[in-house]
Amino acid sequence: MPTNLIILGARGSATSVIEAVLRTNDLRGERYRLVGILDDLPENRGSATLGVPVLGAIDQAAQYSDCMFVNAIFSIASFRKVPEVIKRTGVPIERFVTIVDPTAVVSRAARIGRGCCIMACAYVAANTTVGDHVLVSPHVAVNHDASLGSCIGIASGVHINGHARVDDNVLIGGGAMIAPHVTIGASAVVGMGAVVLGDVPSGQVYAGNPARHVVKSPYNLIS
Repeated sequence: MPTNLIILGARGSATSVIEAVLRTNDLRGERYRLVGILDDLPENRGSATLGVPVLGAIDQAAQYSDCMFVNAIFSIASFRKVPEVIKRTGVPIERFVTIVDPTAVVSRAARIGRGCCIMACAYVAANTTVGDHVLVSPHVAVNHDASLGSCIGIASGVHINGHARVDDNVLIGGGAMIAPHVTIGASAVVGMGAVVLGDVPSGQVYAGNPARHVVKSPYNLIS
């Protein structure tokens, strides 16, 4: 019997998650039944994403007692709210599933938490640890012995080198490169295309090549 699945978030990364689920069903039999999406934005109510309907708001999650969940909310405007969003569902961590696209490669020696999304053509190497509610976008490489916390969004084309550490609630923009043994502090933002050669302090925004602290808003640094 397929697992009933609800996605949190109606736009952006939700499309990649839906496609990963559909590819999984095509290749491995019907493992998931896409029941719908929960999203707080009023303009998304009554709409659908790739044919999957928006059922209501995030805080209605507990009403769907026969469903499992996965989070797809990771935009620059909302990523810092992900821990709060997860809490508002009222759903225990055991009811969040990790979705791995069939084209992704995840080492048997990697440890992946609950509620993660590992998208098309991503690579997670041996001895890597990934926490809960982490988005690994298409064509991301997470090299050996890296450590990722929880509630992290990693945009397409990012390369996280060996022994790097990314703490909780971080957003890393597309095409960024994280050097070996570097630490990205909690709630930090790394801009798109950044080459990070040294540690990024918690809550700071770094961008550029080599990456350095920027004072301006992180908007437009990520996609």
